[in-house]
Amino acid sequence: MREVDFTVVAQPRLSPAMLDKIADTFQRKQGRSATAEDAQAWWDWIWPEFETYWSAKRYRNIARAILSWAARCREHELEQALVVCEVAKNIALERKQESLNAEDNVTQIDYFAKVAK
Repeated sequence: MREVDFTVVAQPRLSPAMLDKIADTFQRKQGRSATAEDAQAWWDWIWPEFETYWSAKRYRNIARAILSWAARCREHELEQALVVCEVAKNIALERKQESLNAEDNVTQIDYFAKVAK
């Protein structure tokens, strides 16, 4: 069996100003209100695909490329990104709960006990 080698580019952190620009782009193109948190969720969702194109084309102006991608985003794609973001937050809370519960000196806590099912 042969190993497959590839290089991974670390996901760039977007500045608050850039996230606001992306949210503004969503508002103008989709006619819906969007926040910087929505823009961050979209960026986390789109990054693997964006990285593939970026490594192939090496955009000269990365900020312009990101805004161009945001302008082409459809509403259902943004909704999917928000759902994935919410699931990721819940998984992080569950892992934190498990680590706290694993400690001997901590009473077991269930963060999700009050969540309606």
